[in-house]
Amino acid sequence: MDDRELSRVFRLLSIVILADTKVYKEEVDAMSAQLIKLCRQVDPDVFITETMAQDWFQSNKKYIQSALKGPYRTSYITESLESLKDSPHKSKIYDVMMDISHSDGEFHKEERSVVILAEKVWNMGK
Repeated sequence: MDDRELSRVFRLLSIVILADTKVYKEEVDAMSAQLIKLCRQVDPDVFITETMAQDWFQSNKKYIQSALKGPYRTSYITESLESLKDSPHKSKIYDVMMDISHSDGEFHKEERSVVILAEKVWNMGK
């Protein structure tokens, strides 16, 4: 996984967290833990720590929130998904999206809509 793909994954996972406009600690913690696990599985040379993941999220949160509140919300999400549609890791990324979505004990409708859009854009047929 190169730096560009990793950045795209960070952005998509942040979209999942911010989709319902609330940030739950469980979701941020799940993103960090699952991203570390994903990187270990797909490219052991990529080094990510919990602090690095959470710092990336905090540094980019306001920009992503504004994109999700704007009139081009669906386009922004679709573009983020399209940027990863050829990734050989998209099924693992999808699993991380699901883990984050369920980490607070609820699967919010906004999170569900991102997941459903991922299935469509990535041609997953789930």
